[in-house]
Amino acid sequence: MSISSFLAGTQTPLAAIADFIPASVASVAQPAPAATSPMSLGDFHFTAFEVPENIQHGMKQITVTHTLIGGRRVVDAMGASYDPIKWDGILLSQDAEERRDSLKRMAASGRSYTLTWGNTALDVVIEDVQFDEKSAFQIAYSISVCVLEVAVTEAAQGSALQAATTDLGNAVGVAAPTGLTGIRDGLSTVLKTAQQVRSGTAQIVGVWNGLNAAKGQIETALADANGIVGAIGSIGQITENTSSTINDLERASFAFERLAQLGATGGYVGRAVVNVRGLTGF
Repeated sequence: MSISSFLAGTQTPLAAIADFIPASVASVAQPAPAATSPMSLGDFHFTAFEVPENIQHGMKQITVTHTLIGGRRVVDAMGASYDPIKWDGILLSQDAEERRDSLKRMAASGRSYTLTWGNTALDVVIEDVQFDEKSAFQIAYSISVCVLEVAVTEAAQGSALQAATTDLGNAVGVAAPTGLTGIRDGLSTVLKTAQQVRSGTAQIVGVWNGLNAAKGQIETALADANGIVGAIGSIGQITENTSSTINDLERASFAFERLAQLGATGGYVGRAVVNVRGLTGF
């Protein structure tokens, strides 16, 4: 038997419920810490009978189908679209009316909130909230929310930062022995900042800005090295054993080595940029 069916079938007088709630259920009314609440919507943490028995949710792929001559079809996949998420429960506590009003204010604000349960985290807007009041202590509710996007959880954020930190360490390792002092020092500074980042802090923006500055330095150095190679011309056409020719060969060798090092460094930095971009919202 479901909770709703059980409560609907009870014949307990309201006075008896009022006597019962403060003694036995008042503790349920207190908002649970986010770490222990099985379901949260923003700062509203669902507890006890407020937690739904089931959550309706799903998603579909947005597609555009083109039918060609002969009946062949080409489908353009345009990304995922989440269906509205719906659930219901019961506000059964001494402060049920206050918690009902909290949900009303959240719905009226039109703000986005992070909805979490299990390992799911989504940014949502409340589309509809309805209440069925049995008493001041027993208020059934139902909610429907519109999904905006998958939220970046603390765990996901930590994973992305760790990946970016690893790539930065590798980039410093490649750049260190090459004489690319400016790039090496810049990457070392960004690496130090990334290692000190705490979830949700503004330091992430500092990492982002540092990565883009380093990326710009690498692109400039790549252009310089390519310019050296292009100015020398084809090594196969060099026939004279002159000091100028030897100098050109040395410069070409240095430029090719620099290109390889910059390519490796740029690859690490580029991947770090991708990981950090997802944390900044840029």
